[in-house]
Amino acid sequence: FIIAIILVACTIVGVFIPIAIFMMLGMFSMFEYYYKTENRFFKSFSYAWELIKLKFWHSVGCVAVFFLIIGVIQQLFSLVFEQILGVNSGELLVQNNFEFTSTMIGSLVISMVFSIIISFITNSIMMLNQGIIFYSLKGEKEGIQTHNTIDEIGISE
Repeated sequence: FIIAIILVACTIVGVFIPIAIFMMLGMFSMFEYYYKTENRFFKSFSYAWELIKLKFWHSVGCVAVFFLIIGVIQQLFSLVFEQILGVNSGELLVQNNFEFTSTMIGSLVISMVFSIIISFITNSIMMLNQGIIFYSLKGEKEGIQTHNTIDEIGISE
């Protein structure tokens, strides 16, 4: 039973790996394109692929697991909020002969606005995660060491 659970868990995370690769390629290409304006799209794309290959499983696995967590959070908040408002219960529809009431429409609108806000926040967090991964991989590849200059702040010669 435990082996079956582990295989299912690996399969669920494994589904998100190709999604994570394409998300990272797109975001890393965009970061590099905006970072160096003299780069063209395909040069930025190839540099993004080089960064992903630098630590492939670390970066792709991180984004895939984070994508899974964000998806669960979005679904959980949407489900809980819709249950609180009673949007999913069919009792109101049965009592009103399948007609939408103003309460039902208001609940649907509030639920949709809340879902959009949660989606915006979690997708922004996902973009921040990919930005942190991009700049850490870029710093590792190009030998940029900011922690040395930060440690030297305040030291007088």
